[in-house]
Amino acid sequence: MSESFSKEEEDLLSEAFSILDKNGDGEISCQELQQIMATVGKSGTKEEVEQIMKRVDNDGNGTMSFPEMLDMMRKKTQRCLSKEEIDQAFSKMDVDGNGAISRDEFYAAASKTGYNITENQVEEIFKEVDLDQDGKVDFEEFKKVLGRV
Repeated sequence: MSESFSKEEEDLLSEAFSILDKNGDGEISCQELQQIMATVGKSGTKEEVEQIMKRVDNDGNGTMSFPEMLDMMRKKTQRCLSKEEIDQAFSKMDVDGNGAISRDEFYAAASKTGYNITENQVEEIFKEVDLDQDGKVDFEEFKKVLGRV
């Protein structure tokens, strides 16, 4: 377990990594990273994505492993996201604008970007993220997942 994440947080990040690793090879490629960025509303050119990968690719193999992702997340959580960034990411997933992300909205957002996510994976994510277990992720729960307690 990493020093800055609880076991539960690391398990959630591991599940997220396996979802984002579309081809299941244990590494996130530049192409997969570009799709991840598009999921959260950040577009990037091939060159920009390659620059990002160079910053997180500690072993220089051109891809991001789970330990490298943990390192990146550790650094990212040290920097607070702006309210605008959080609002934008939440709004992008809350398609019907009711103030909560349903399982269907989450599944659609992941699928829309080309991720092969299963209903079981969505259920596992919701077990961790849906803190009040009401079947949806509200803005407060969303902020907590992003490290803004």
